[in-house]
Amino acid sequence: MGRYQLRYAAGAYWLLDMAQSGHPYKQPLAMNECGAYIIRQLQEGALPGRLAQSFAKRYGISEWQATKDVGAFLAQLEREQIEICKEK
Repeated sequence: MGRYQLRYAAGAYWLLDMAQSGHPYKQPLAMNECGAYIIRQLQEGALPGRLAQSFAKRYGISEWQATKDVGAFLAQLEREQIEICKEK
């Protein structure tokens, strides 16, 4: 299992950092189904360009909008200092 695990509880998806020491405690990151889809794809090794294409197809939106949405979500992960990569 990887450092970050995705869980579903209380009507939302939560990204938990399983490697944190607990001090200071980092709260799980809440997200919707779209965010969870992006996390799963990243953990499977998807690259941002391909991810935007599959996101557009899955949610029936333009590739332009998907690229914008995926980019915004990736920027949020970066601000939170969350690095998601393919699980080994």
